[in-house]
Amino acid sequence: TTGAGKDGTADNGAAGLAGSSSASGLSAANLLSQQKPTKEVTVSLVRRAVSSDAHAVKELITPFAVAIFGNQNPARLIEQAVICIVLVDADDEVLGFGAFCDFPVQPRRSQRVPIVKWPAWLELNYSMSKASPFDTLFCHLLVAKPGFSTGLYDEIMSAVFQSMPHIRQLLLMT
Repeated sequence: TTGAGKDGTADNGAAGLAGSSSASGLSAANLLSQQKPTKEVTVSLVRRAVSSDAHAVKELITPFAVAIFGNQNPARLIEQAVICIVLVDADDEVLGFGAFCDFPVQPRRSQRVPIVKWPAWLELNYSMSKASPFDTLFCHLLVAKPGFSTGLYDEIMSAVFQSMPHIRQLLLMT
């Protein structure tokens, strides 16, 4: 589990920017940026994703992202997630995308937890007593154009916290 806390502090599973119950200490941005070197880019617009972004987002999904998040459908996420953020450049090219839901990603059917029971499940499996349905979102997809700065991930997470001030933690279940 990797978490991003609103205050940017590490908390090893309870809600921190680099929190991890697996002792790896990797933040979501670090985990996802390991695939290629980064380049600096100027983001012209950070906005909520719309259904017309789905095709461009699908093109950003790499085998590495599938290994982390499972096989995600961007169109479904854009319509059903609590919030989806897209980053675009001056030419309206999609550079990055993040989708956040109010329940954990559960790619393996044998490990699925009923949505209403995830707080107890987090407490039991990860000692995360601070997570609640009122202030926690789960990252279901976080992708960026290959080779671009991990700053894109930071921009996406910042946009979520700014758009939804009651959210205190974003969690990535791996």
